[in-house]
Parts: sequence; C-alpha cells; structure tokens
Amino acid sequence: MKNGHDVYCIKNEYPYIQATTRNGIKYFTSEVAAENNNFKFSFRLGRFHDANESDFYGDEKLLDYHTQQRRIDFSKLPQFITESDEYLLGIEVEKVDYALQQEGDAWEMLSNSGWAKERDGSLGDSGYELVSPILPLFDMNRIHNASLPIRKWINGKSNDKCGGHLTISKRGLSGDELMESFKNFAPIIYSLYPNRLNNTYCKAKTWSKYFRYPEKYSAFFIKDGSQLGGRVEIRLFSRITNEKTLQWRIELLQMFIKDGGNLNQLAQKIGCQESALYKHFAKQYSHKQIGKKLRDMDAYAKHYGTHRNGISPSAKARINNTMGFDVFNADYSTEC
Repeated sequence: MKNGHDVYCIKNEYPYIQATTRNGIKYFTSEVAAENNNFKFSFRLGRFHDANESDFYGDEKLLDYHTQQRRIDFSKLPQFITESDEYLLGIEVEKVDYALQQEGDAWEMLSNSGWAKERDGSLGDSGYELVSPILPLFDMNRIHNASLPIRKWINGKSNDKCGGHLTISKRGLSGDELMESFKNFAPIIYSLYPNRLNNTYCKAKTWSKYFRYPEKYSAFFIKDGSQLGGRVEIRLFSRITNEKTLQWRIELLQMFIKDGGNLNQLAQKIGCQESALYKHFAKQYSHKQIGKKLRDMDAYAKHYGTHRNGISPSAKARINNTMGFDVFNADYSTEC
C-alpha cells in the first residue's frame, strides 16, 4: 500500500514494510507510506502497528530495568546528538514518588522523548528510574530541550535511597583513558558527597582498583565501550532533587573537563572568589563550606590514592590568601 492505494509487489523482490492490526497484516512500500496511513513503529511491539489501537503504547507505567539495553532500536528514537559532539552524556534519575510512577504510559514516554521510565528493585514499590537518551555534554540547550517533556518526573519526590548517576564518554577514547582523565577532579567529587563514599551502591576505592577491578557498585565505574567510545559512569552523585540540581552537576563536569588542569590548579580556582568555578560552588555552598570542601579534597586525594601528597603547600598558601582564612587548619565543627 502506498498513500492509501494498493500496490502489488513480488514477495522478496521489494523491501516492503510489514505492519500489523488487530485484524491482520498490511504491507507498505516504505516507512513513509506506512506513517501516512497512521501505521507507526511501536517500541512496545517491536514492529509497525496501527497507532490508533490501544496496544500500540499499552498501559505499562514502568518498563523493565534497562529496557533500552536489550530491545530498543535506538535509530528510531528521538535523537539529540550529532557526529560533531565529542563528549556525550547519559543521565539516570532515581525517584520514589508513587503518584508520578503511575502517571503516564512508559512506552509512550519513551517513543516521544527517548527517556525510559523503568522499575528499579532497590527503590521499592513506589520507585522509578529515568534513563535518558544519549545527550551532548557541552550543549545545555539540547539537554534542556530533551528534558522538557519529562521535567515533571525529574522533579518528583526522592529519598536517601536514590542516586543520580551520570555517564560520560568521549569519541575515540577507551574507558580506561577517559577514567584517567578524571583523576584530577575525582577528589573534588569525593568532597561533595562524603556521605556516599561507603555506600554499598557507589563505594569509593583507591584509584588503581577502579582499573584493576572494575565493578558496577563503585563511585566510578568503567563500562564496556560502544561504537561511540569508552564510558565512565559516575555513581557517587547523590539524588537529583530537581532539574536545577541536575543542571548544576552537568555544568560542574563541563568546567572540569573543558578547562582541565591538575588538582592544585583546580583547587586554587575553587578557592579564588573571582573565578567561575568558585562562583559555581557558591550557588550551593557558603564561603566556609567551600573551605571545608577544599580541606576534604586534600584529605581524599591522599586517602584514595589519586595524589599521594594531596594539594601542594604552595597551592594551600595561595588558597588561604584568596579565601581570607586558614582553610586547611580551620575548625569547621560549628561553622559548616
């Protein structure tokens, strides 16, 4: 069938589209012809199907855990990246909100936005996990546009069981190579989420063990590569309370990766009140709290083996000067 008119084709001699209805099978000369007749690809059924029929999307509120990894043809989902995007981003948002879990059909959400609303056993009966399509790390406009259709679910309720994992890849780099490039800012991530460092699902390890014994339930998890390059999942991030929190974290990673620098240089930027990195921290933390984070960065760098000597004495002296107090010897017990 083509544009509503019957076309007769010899079987196996023409690449026709086979579509289904409750009443049987229809054949179309192309996907365009099928769509012109309101037969669209159903991710739920894995084939072209009459879009008016109730089983096209079904009524499932949650998809199976990691549905996208097993049975989804990504080429048919909404696309947000181009070949010119060097760094890529994947987002996982965990929530415990029964009302939003039950709102919206999961297959329809996936088809229209590329986001999967999945079940996650660790979150209980009220939980759900949102898994994003592949996004461009350095384009907040496209990330924002991709998130708009599911903003309500990103802003849902959460609790201490929830995490907010971010996966980064860079075209042409292996997972090990990408992970090594994160070494200088790893202690900073540790300092932001100290209560999760010993969490069963995102435990921090000495630096070399991430490479020698890669395992999912680590602060950093080196994943298998894909056609787009190696991947590193940063699991240490705590729950994403809302879209604003998510944006802050993405922008933080953008600064770390784009500007580069070793631990001393990054720490000095965080300790300089005129720098963009300090101002970004100041959106979430007070001046004294930033000082506490700087001291923790030094301690975690030594403890987890990213930098044996931590922040250098000369960098510490400059930070004390720009912060206006003795950051590394201050008593934070009543201030933070």
